Amino acid sequence: TNVYDRDECVKRQGQILPVLRLGNIFHKKDEKFYDRGIMVILEGSGKRIAVLVDEIVGIQQVVLKPLKGFAVKKELFSGGALMGDGSVSLIVDVERMLERVA
Repeated sequence: TNVYDRDECVKRQGQILPVLRLGNIFHKKDEKFYDRGIMVILEGSGKRIAVLVDEIVGIQQVVLKPLKGFAVKKELFSGGALMGDGSVSLIVDVERMLERVA
């Protein structure tokens, strides 16, 4: 739902949470980002938000490494991790995400 025709929110366990669409953060204007997805609740520093994601690939423990030499918005990521197949996964900085919305 929208609050005052401005901010998107979702009601979860009696609490209204702001919704953050990752497509908006990463500047993806493709319609598929607006039709469907999964809501993931993030909590930190006493704040909670609902993040709309395309899919949940899995949960895994990784070693976080600093980002050096990558052409990405470093303020959105806390680092990267080398995966088992040799690819690099970027780790989203949840605290900064919470500051942006909540």
